[in-house]
Amino acid sequence: MIAFVTLLLGLVTGTQTIELLVGPEVAAVELRFDGETVARLESAPWVVEHDFGAELAPHRLEAVAFDGEGVELARAVQWINLPRPSAEVSLVLETSPDGRGSRARLSWESLAAVSPDFVAITLDGQPLEVADATDFELPAHDPQQLHFLRAEVDFGSNVSGTAEVTFGGFYAEEVNSELMALPITVEGKDPALEDLHGVFESEGEALRPVALDRGAAEVVVVRDLRVREQLGGLARTSGFVPVHFGRGTRTRFLWATATHRGDDGRYRLFPASSELDLSQGRLLSHLVHVTWPASGAEGQRLADAVAVAGLTAVRQNRRRSVVLLLGDRARDASQLDPLQVRRYLGSLGVPLYVWSPVAEQWEGAGWGQVADISTIWKLEEAARAVRKGLERQRLIWFDGTHLPQRISLRRPIEGVELVR
Repeated sequence: MIAFVTLLLGLVTGTQTIELLVGPEVAAVELRFDGETVARLESAPWVVEHDFGAELAPHRLEAVAFDGEGVELARAVQWINLPRPSAEVSLVLETSPDGRGSRARLSWESLAAVSPDFVAITLDGQPLEVADATDFELPAHDPQQLHFLRAEVDFGSNVSGTAEVTFGGFYAEEVNSELMALPITVEGKDPALEDLHGVFESEGEALRPVALDRGAAEVVVVRDLRVREQLGGLARTSGFVPVHFGRGTRTRFLWATATHRGDDGRYRLFPASSELDLSQGRLLSHLVHVTWPASGAEGQRLADAVAVAGLTAVRQNRRRSVVLLLGDRARDASQLDPLQVRRYLGSLGVPLYVWSPVAEQWEGAGWGQVADISTIWKLEEAARAVRKGLERQRLIWFDGTHLPQRISLRRPIEGVELVR
């Protein structure tokens, strides 16, 4: 009935063109941005220009469809600048006046490729051959029976997306409760879950916590490649000093040299390493020796990569931190600036730690406090600060999905703070 043709993956700022798939029964569509109506359309083309602003922040984009009497028919939602799949697929069914589904329209967006390797469509579990997967007729069917239409779109590189729609018959749609996790810091003993009821709110409404857990921890590291030479000197003199983020903490590197994808090259992809389980004493070795073959110091986008690292750290719903390593006269061709990136990570609830063996060089550069790691003992002190921060973190789970920057403490509770 309604879906987004424009699926905004990656980091989004500025003016964007938003196109919608709209069924024939829809008389009007309202576009809502963070709960505020920003446009109303009453005829084709179902296209809106919307300015997301210059500030990088999480947003909720919602399209609400109405019939001719002003009754809401359906809505579609996109979460912007929050973790999203690498590929998304939308499927809209157009029903004929007699209730029989007559046409279906399919759209997709992917960070992996512009065009899919293949599209597979099934109706009631049987393959459906179509000439054009983006707009196709459905075969004759019994409108009194429930039918299930499914599309699978594969882009290669282990990236795929699916969309499903049910139609016909008499059925009640089953609504599954969504959950979201937000990090908090806890000093001392963990509070009981019942003690957290009524403590948090979003836009004036109390949130219901459903779980509090410790879970795994993850650190995403963005490293200026020029810093490797200076760290190499530390590695040769480190002896047996154990530098680590905590036993069992997952660590991955995200490279600051971007590749571009999309039909207009608008997606900047920053390749990442696989997860590394860094036991005691191995961190310094990885900081020096882990590399990406296609990555180089020229054309680095350090600030942009830190913003993506924040999204990466949030995606697995773990306790998390991002570490940025800056070297001597590091070059940065980013479109985002450090202050903007710090605010964005704060809105996601991701602590940022900035290290450098030439820390004084970065004073006033917008990165805030920069830890001096010019000696092995100072490096261990910086790693210990990350480790202690992770040890204090807990994840609190709430019913529903909310913009993280709009969640706040409704009343204070001793030893508990939001991670900002």
